Amino acid sequence: VCSFLNEDNTTLVWDSEQQVPFAYRDDQWVGFDDERSLINK
Repeated sequence: VCSFLNEDNTTLVWDSEQQVPFAYRDDQWVGFDDERSLINK
């Protein structure tokens, strides 16, 4: 996840409905937990 987030053209988004972050680049995407989403769980 960290290397994916550090690549150029990667967009990080907060999903307010699910209360989790996800990132995408071109046709690839990844969902994950971070400190904020874990606190919300």
